[in-house]
Amino acid sequence: MPSMILRVLSVFLMMSGAAQAQTTEAEPDETTTVSFNLENSIQSPKICSSFIQGAPCKIEVKADSDNCRVRFSQINITFTVTYTGFGRNDRASRAHQWNGDSCNVTTNWPISHEVRGGEVRIDLSYRMTNGQSGTYNKNLSVRGANPAKDAIRGRIGLLTHSIILFQRNALEQFDGSGLPKRGTGFGAGGLENPSAAQLWNWMSNVDAARAPFAQAFADARALPSWMRRGGFPKLPDFTEDQAKRQGLQSLVGESYYKPHQNGTVWREIRGRKPFADKIVKIEAAINAGKPPAGW
Repeated sequence: MPSMILRVLSVFLMMSGAAQAQTTEAEPDETTTVSFNLENSIQSPKICSSFIQGAPCKIEVKADSDNCRVRFSQINITFTVTYTGFGRNDRASRAHQWNGDSCNVTTNWPISHEVRGGEVRIDLSYRMTNGQSGTYNKNLSVRGANPAKDAIRGRIGLLTHSIILFQRNALEQFDGSGLPKRGTGFGAGGLENPSAAQLWNWMSNVDAARAPFAQAFADARALPSWMRRGGFPKLPDFTEDQAKRQGLQSLVGESYYKPHQNGTVWREIRGRKPFADKIVKIEAAINAGKPPAGW
């Protein structure tokens, strides 16, 4: 009796499996309708909040088959990004591929690590489990979002260095439209000739902008020693304030001081640009709790 029950149960399971296979496998001539949804990217321009973390923009693509007996087996996506503002001609392409067996697919891939914003062309091709294939494309604009200025100042580090960059572009990577900001140079660091990545990535922009600062202030502190070896043996070292002003002024290609003709003291150079004095004045105001507008 138990063996008969087992045989009946076995036949039932075989029939159930056959029925299930009929619902999951397509007939030879069976097709499907596919749809693609660029969620969070439908609106153009797309404001990429990932720029705030210094990360490239990602675009989520959802692919759906309305007949799950015909499923996706491969999806290829190519993002081509172009930015031509300010006479530039930046262009980059990045390709991604998904392979599997699914009725519903969601991908979330970066458009580019180099040219991170501008005009984006999305070209997509797909293949289904029954051999059915097709293409899909879309154009959209990508814009950036500025990080908090506290984050930028934290990245820069020293207050004096932050003020230098604040004077260039108010510590803003993007303008009001989300495009790279150009004032004194480009971006939060005010770079004169940024790479495509530095144009959109505020972290790399700021890092490149502040790179010369340490050497400038080191050279300022070393200047008295150099001058003593060069014919002014009685010149004193700079005070801390003098070294700061000399280092700051060197960033605009000038010296703040020169040796007095008697060779024993430093004299301020007349007619110099007001750059160093302005930075020192702003720093004193910030330390006194009176930061400039937009700080």
